[in-house]
Amino acid sequence: MKLFLTSLLIVLFFTSCKKDTYHIYSLDKENCITVKDIGKIRYIIDGKHSSVPNDNYIKLDISGIASMGDGLAGCWNNENFKWDIVNDKSIIIENKLDPTKFRFSNKLPVDDRGIPTQKKYRNDNCFTFDFLRGELLPDKGAIIE
Repeated sequence: MKLFLTSLLIVLFFTSCKKDTYHIYSLDKENCITVKDIGKIRYIIDGKHSSVPNDNYIKLDISGIASMGDGLAGCWNNENFKWDIVNDKSIIIENKLDPTKFRFSNKLPVDDRGIPTQKKYRNDNCFTFDFLRGELLPDKGAIIE
């Protein structure tokens, strides 16, 4: 019985510690995206929001992403886009983003050998965010709240 209760407490501790909403800002705080997880559904929303709005979001199925590989990479003001973001291996359920303002991909770019890479997102004004750790890796290109 003690083992069961201890196991239950450990499971509850680790599952309840995962944050379900992140606000990711550009360094100048001119741009913000809200990332909201509801179970295995993820919303990436333009702007700071506490709930899912009627537009300017993308709804993703993240059930096929291993927690060790769950990340978001993006660049601010990239080409003609307000932001350009990738959530590798996600499945797009619904896209209500304006394609003239925002670019989203569910596949990382590949290098000349065909291997997925985050190299593009290591440039200035870009970021990579690790959901398991809840932090930027490396710590640059964005502000997390």
